[in-house]
Order: sequence, then structure tokens, then C-alpha cells
Amino acid sequence: MSLLLLDWGNSRLKWAEYHQGQLTSAQAVVVQEALPDALGCLEVEEIWAASVRGAAAEAKMAQWCRHRWGIEIRWARSSAALAGVVNAYAEPERLGVDRWLALLAAHRQVPGPLLIIDAGTAVTLDVLTAAGVHMGGYILPGYRLMQAALVQQTALLAGEWAVSPVLDPACTTQQAIARGIQLAVLGGVEQASRQAERLLVQDVAIEAGVGLPLHWVITGGDGALLHRQSGVESLWRPDLVLEGLLLWGQEGSARLVGQQSSGK
Repeated sequence: MSLLLLDWGNSRLKWAEYHQGQLTSAQAVVVQEALPDALGCLEVEEIWAASVRGAAAEAKMAQWCRHRWGIEIRWARSSAALAGVVNAYAEPERLGVDRWLALLAAHRQVPGPLLIIDAGTAVTLDVLTAAGVHMGGYILPGYRLMQAALVQQTALLAGEWAVSPVLDPACTTQQAIARGIQLAVLGGVEQASRQAERLLVQDVAIEAGVGLPLHWVITGGDGALLHRQSGVESLWRPDLVLEGLLLWGQEGSARLVGQQSSGK
């Protein structure tokens, strides 16, 4: 029996098992409203999940899991603070839970100030100080979303997303689209990095982080491409959200035990 971890994004459903202190290699499928058949064969005793799909979709997933295993899903939610990280949002629950979990995992794994980049359907970028203070972030369209917008709104040719190994000016329309999109994402990340470095130096409340290099921590379905083409010494963490989900559950359980033992 094991703990099942689910990361339910806009484009993919990703999962891993946690058993005897070990997290298995993550697997993923194109997003769907119920768990794939491969998961139905697993014997699990607990399910923790993170979703950006909304309440109706979560209810369907919960019903499926209840029918298959008789287990209620424990849904991750963003909070004001957890595991040494302080949420920048005035309404903490409005921060996307995938971003929140990535912040938790990155802070636990990588010392120093961070720019955490999740390259999926959208590209999210979050700034985190060495002390774990979230300074806010940015959201921009992802690679395939940009391509779809270009094709839908112009007379440009439709086609599959084509990764370009180089970023030199292109001599075909399809290559120009691919390279232009990659430049746009890279440019956005680089500008966000410059803004983060400026903010980290100017903010006197986080003096402990001043002078430390800003690390890029990259995750997401298209993160490997960004990692290869970033031109900086970025850190590639493909399972960052799942790792954050595990930390979220463990920290939450520890808090609950602490409250019970203190009589609160």
C-alpha cells in the first residue's frame, strides 16, 4: 500500500507513489476527467492531490477515487505560510496551488534567492528570497498557447509545435514561429530575473539574501527546453510540484499532530 500523489494541470495529469520513504518516478498522461486505467490497478491507502481544474472537475475526480478505493482525496490548497515560505498574496488562497507547491519544494531543496519557473500551458515565474519570503511573480502564455494564438488570429500556417535547436533568424514561416515563441519566453524569463535581482538588492527587509546569486529553478512540461536554451546555470526539477505536494502533506500532518498534542 502506498500514498498516491496527483498533479492535475491544464494539459497533463501527473502522478507518483510514495512508499517506504521513496518517491517513485513520475508518470504523466494528457489531462482527462478521471484517472487513467494504469492508476486503477494501484493499491493505495491515501491520496494527496493538487489541481488547477476547478471545483466541478475536482468533484468528478473525487467521486472516481471514492468508487475505486473508498478513499477521500486530500486536496492541497495555498496558505499564508508553510514549510518556511511566506505567501506574498493578500488573499493567499488565490495563489495557484501548483505555484505554491513549487515554492515549498524549491525553498526546501535549493539555498539562496530563487526564480522559480514552471513552463507549462502558461509560464509562471515566482521570486523567493533566501529567507523564504515570496515576493510575487509573473504569468505569461506558454509555448503552445502562443503558437495557438498566432495561428487562430492570423493567416499563418497551422502545424505541430516544432522545437528549434537554434535561435538564429528563420527562413521559413514555421521556423520563424517556433523561434520567435522561444525568444519570447526566454526574454520574459530574463527580464523577470533582472527585476528579481533589483528587488532583492533594494528591499532592506531581506538583507540576508543580498549578495547571494539568484538561482533559476525550472519545472513543467516544457521546462526541459527552457533549461537547455536558458544560457544560465539553471536547475531542472521535473517533479517539483509533486515534491512540493509531498512536503505540503507532511508539514500539514505535523502541524495537526502538534496542535492535538498541545490541546489546541
